[in-house]
Amino acid sequence: MSNMNERSEYRNQNAEAPTTSAFDAPQVPPGVAPAANDEGASAGVISHNAPRQLNPMGKAIAVVLSVLLVLTCWNSYSIEEARRMIIGDDAVPMASTGSGDELLDEVDDENLDQASNDAEGDGDAAEGDDASGGKDADDTAADDTVSEADMQAYLPKDLLDAEKVMPALADATLKQEKDGILTPATTSEDDLKAAFANRFSFSLAVVNALRASDDAYHVGGTNLAVAPSLGNTNVSFDGGYLGGAEDNDAVVLTFEAPFLYKKSDGTYGTTLSEEEWKARGAAADDMRALFAVSSLPAGWTVFTKHGEQYQKRTAEELAAGLSGTIVLRYEGVQDEHGITVSETRGQMPAGTELPRGFMWLTEAVPATEKVSVNAGFALCSYTPAANEDGTPKGDYLRMNYADAAAATAVLVNAAPQASLDASLAAAGEPVMDAERGFASYLLTLKSALGAMAEDSYTLRVSDLPDTAEGNGKLSADAVVAFDATDLTDEELASVNPADLATIEALGRSLAEVSVAEDGVADITFAAEEGDALALDAVTGAVDGTRVLYVAVPYAAADLTETEDGAAYNAEEPSFMLWSYETAKAVQEEKVEGAESVNDTLADEKLTFVSDLGT
Repeated sequence: MSNMNERSEYRNQNAEAPTTSAFDAPQVPPGVAPAANDEGASAGVISHNAPRQLNPMGKAIAVVLSVLLVLTCWNSYSIEEARRMIIGDDAVPMASTGSGDELLDEVDDENLDQASNDAEGDGDAAEGDDASGGKDADDTAADDTVSEADMQAYLPKDLLDAEKVMPALADATLKQEKDGILTPATTSEDDLKAAFANRFSFSLAVVNALRASDDAYHVGGTNLAVAPSLGNTNVSFDGGYLGGAEDNDAVVLTFEAPFLYKKSDGTYGTTLSEEEWKARGAAADDMRALFAVSSLPAGWTVFTKHGEQYQKRTAEELAAGLSGTIVLRYEGVQDEHGITVSETRGQMPAGTELPRGFMWLTEAVPATEKVSVNAGFALCSYTPAANEDGTPKGDYLRMNYADAAAATAVLVNAAPQASLDASLAAAGEPVMDAERGFASYLLTLKSALGAMAEDSYTLRVSDLPDTAEGNGKLSADAVVAFDATDLTDEELASVNPADLATIEALGRSLAEVSVAEDGVADITFAAEEGDALALDAVTGAVDGTRVLYVAVPYAAADLTETEDGAAYNAEEPSFMLWSYETAKAVQEEKVEGAESVNDTLADEKLTFVSDLGT
């Protein structure tokens, strides 16, 4: 049986949120003066042309200026008052070698924030500005603004234009008006998207994580596994393929893992721009979401977005974790040497392995913040296969189609206070009669952390058809399942899923089964009031175990025979479990000011999502 790619190994390596960064923090950002030492202060502050002694008039002016400096800290009001006291209202201003704005440009944003906070207050209130608005609001907005020039300073040098990475069709292609070719010139956008939906359906499975009642995943000290899918392409592609209609046509998957920074008002902002993040001086805090793929499948390349351009990244960098906009591009089928076969460049056929990855937050991200990580796609074409007579099996689809937020997972940097241990094992040998065969399994559940009251469980078992005719699918409407908790090995051995009387003899009732789609069944198990699972943190003793029995059926007509015809080829259904429990969980609104983790906890309806593999 196989789980998500190297999931267990990767999660063990990241028991704590990684603190290493894939990005190097700048030594001294442009426009920020280095820390002054005695030599620098002497050279940069003292004017060597200044007279050594002042005349009486000069001394009087110096005294006045000193008093004003102490009282007003030189805001705009005090400067104007000093001018009036010294040179009068009607005097002509002296020429200046530099404006105040030019001088302020020499100071970094952080120092500007501090200067603004110190200088404003009573003086600004005296001028009639409300403390919550007026100039204060304008200053805050200015402090949180990063110029394009600031960001340009952090751009990598080895960048590629978007046309080298992101798929796009030529205008001439999009303007075609021919029978059997659907383009924006002949078909509405909605109808084109509907036609594409018949060929693929993007989704993102998020598993091995705790989901709170607000649908946010608690990932403090851990990560969650994500698996993008385009649906059952063995059927929907019908022998055709996505991408490859032109040189710049390919299929890409996108992931948006934002950077975080603290704003001048104490709140937090997010950006997908690494350059903006660094220009704000936030890289030192290293607050960000990360996306990683431990093993990139053959045919895929990886890029990150910088401005309107892209930087090619290595598989090793992706395995360590990347932030910002991450682009995974499928280049085409590879030969035995790992080189893209020229005839299939950009083409994605049915059954192409998609990258499966992980998401997490760096340790510095506050538990009060909800961070949204998006997943999506970009593609331009579907090309149908040909019938035996050479005619196409369907319409050609041509459209620049992208959705960067087709799926979203919300992450919170709160450590889970409860966790479930779910293990799946075969229950005896498969049984087969003339019409149907069964493969039986036992799912054992117990607490891996904390205590939880059991509410219910939903187990999804799936084996999608390999062909449009339905070959290889499981018989979703004939699944047999029941709660087998506390049954002995002898009692379990007496169960024959083809004979429901053997289950009734044990005093057990069948679980509710519903057909989600062809080859997919959802099984619901209810818990009794008071049922609970717990793990003693001191002794390690487990209190409470749940055992679920499920028999997966296959019709003989849907199975394929071995080459010699002596047996059927083995089928491998996959299992996904949603466990609905009530347990202690961190409440984000209680985190700020809490003296201990216990001060942040409350009982909450939680969902544990587990990938049980095949």
